[in-house]
Amino acid sequence: MSFKRSSLIVIFLLLVFVSVFSVPDHKTFASPTFDWTEQADSDIRNWTAMASSADGTKLVAVENGGAIYTSSDSGEHWTPRLGAGTKSWFSVASSADGTKLAAVVLEGYIYTSTDSGANWTEQTLSGQRGWTSIASSADGTKLVAASNYMLVSFNPDYIYTSVDSGVHWTQQTDSGVQAWNTVSSSADGTKLAAGGDSTPIFTSTDSGVNWTQQDDSPRLTWKSIASSANGTKLAAAPNADFIYTSVDSGIHWTQTADTTEREWTSIASSADGTKLVAASKYDPVETSSDYIYVSDDSGATFSSQNTPGQQEWHSVTTSSDGTKLAAAGASTHIFTGVQLDTVAPVISAIDSGTPTTASTTITWTTDEAATSRVIYGLTNTYGSQTTLDPSLVTSHSVILDGLSSDTQYYYAVVSVDAAGNSATSTAHMFTTDEEAVVVTEQPVRRHRIASGGYPTTPVASTNNQPQIHMSQPVHFFGTNLTVGSRGLDAMFLQEFLISQGLLEQGNNTGFFGPLTQAAVITYQISQNITPAVGYFGPITRASVYVHMLLSSKPK
Repeated sequence: MSFKRSSLIVIFLLLVFVSVFSVPDHKTFASPTFDWTEQADSDIRNWTAMASSADGTKLVAVENGGAIYTSSDSGEHWTPRLGAGTKSWFSVASSADGTKLAAVVLEGYIYTSTDSGANWTEQTLSGQRGWTSIASSADGTKLVAASNYMLVSFNPDYIYTSVDSGVHWTQQTDSGVQAWNTVSSSADGTKLAAGGDSTPIFTSTDSGVNWTQQDDSPRLTWKSIASSANGTKLAAAPNADFIYTSVDSGIHWTQTADTTEREWTSIASSADGTKLVAASKYDPVETSSDYIYVSDDSGATFSSQNTPGQQEWHSVTTSSDGTKLAAAGASTHIFTGVQLDTVAPVISAIDSGTPTTASTTITWTTDEAATSRVIYGLTNTYGSQTTLDPSLVTSHSVILDGLSSDTQYYYAVVSVDAAGNSATSTAHMFTTDEEAVVVTEQPVRRHRIASGGYPTTPVASTNNQPQIHMSQPVHFFGTNLTVGSRGLDAMFLQEFLISQGLLEQGNNTGFFGPLTQAAVITYQISQNITPAVGYFGPITRASVYVHMLLSSKPK
């Protein structure tokens, strides 16, 4: 054999060795950010499984060859529960409130607690089996447990269920004899899923009485299954393969493209199934360490959590909202992670109310509790701002005062959440009301009109200002007018419009019709009155009255 050929063979074998036996690089993608804490009070132990209450404050962890431990402060402090003894604990489950717990022994019975782990009962009716996994309904009354006869010297076995918090157990023969490794349950305990050694995934929709082999799932050695609260979203973690997800209660399965072939050991899901956390101890040849991985898009993408480091992770658990995580492994402390809020509040329903001549009230809502402030000014560069209201609320209200009358203002609202994420709205506008005209009644002057009526003729004066004496009587409009109005006010309005060339002679009929409305619109446009819709309201009335006053001054 030539030297060149020998070299090529050696290089090829090296490439094969590297691709098969090396630990793949961990991926990093955009994802939720967690603040992780190594909980020293948990001590370094050979942790095998964990479970969490819905709010994440109550945790339970079991040790292989050791005791059961509980925490009531999200993992900061831990209490050994020696009443259950030291055993080969393999799996543990918790009710939503953390009061009802259940744990299984690999070569023993199932144990339950109804007081958050303070006291434990050995449920002998469960039988001594190679228990590998247990799951609970939200209220803790319905339990499902799996046995793997391959791990102990027992005969092949089934899946077992209980409807009385573990006191009595039913062997569900329809599940078939398998080397079962993992089970999951919906919140109501009706939808179950299970996986074993080199099997498809099996599901049940009647609390385990009947089971369906889901052939769309591959035949793999499934290590862990997680379920959403309603049982529709499932996530399954196998040994030395990709994570798989389902959105139809296990009928169809999708291989997640963002995970690599790892020795997945545990997976957990938020109640809505959108947030997942998975643990791995990648081990193609011998035990080696790996990361914890999280997803906030139902498994479409995952990212590694570098802060807890690489460990031989055995178990992960999550609160129902997916914001509090806990993880444990071989020869490690327990780690807890709290999701950091990096999303700004979403602002909506912005309203400037009904501006007066000098003030208005700005209101808006946010999708989370946040502070309140308004920035405003005569241009969209603003220049002024209100005092910060530090109250964290979702319904916001801020008063702007000291404004100028008949002035257009630009404004935007600003809200900052408890984590310091700030949101500023786009620019909005409002216009303050015009200064009101103060009218003083003068002695009645008679001005005969076609109908024989004699309207009063008031004279306008502002506060502390001399009155204006007119050479001609001026009509004071006492009511608002719109299409269909009749009377003297309508007639005097028509006469004014005729005098301005906005309405043809002869149309002073006293009936406010479409021609009068069109003339009013033309007048409003000429005076920059908005909205120019032909409604003879307070602003237009004041404008016409002032116009008539100025026209009536002595020359």
